[in-house]
Amino acid sequence: ASAIKTDTNKLCSIALSFTLNATYNASSSIDSLSKMKGLSPSEKQIINDCAETTGEAIYELENSLKALANLQGSDHKADEMSDLKTWVSAALTDEYTCTDEFDGQKVSKAVKNTIKKKVLNLAKLTSNCLALFNLLDY
Repeated sequence: ASAIKTDTNKLCSIALSFTLNATYNASSSIDSLSKMKGLSPSEKQIINDCAETTGEAIYELENSLKALANLQGSDHKADEMSDLKTWVSAALTDEYTCTDEFDGQKVSKAVKNTIKKKVLNLAKLTSNCLALFNLLDY
């Protein structure tokens, strides 16, 4: 708080960086699940799909950070802001896509709980970033 003070750009950048780091950690946890013994074929597929969508979310959040960094020096702030929101919204969609995989599938409690806990946390953080972007004056 002492570093951010009233700088909304800095707040958004830190929130987005924190979300990206959490996404890296979630991706690592999901990758670890794929090494569990005794996984059913549907569990393997769900884990692989979640790993893929989490990887896409990482890519989108990285692009969001670039768009945020480009905002201050840009002559096209509205375009940069639109790109930023698009990338973060896409990351949020990817996060929810991962949990949609469970519908109608038989999945162990351990796999389901681990993925849902990680992904729902990411969704909250990502959603918070979108809300914070509304504070920016662009």
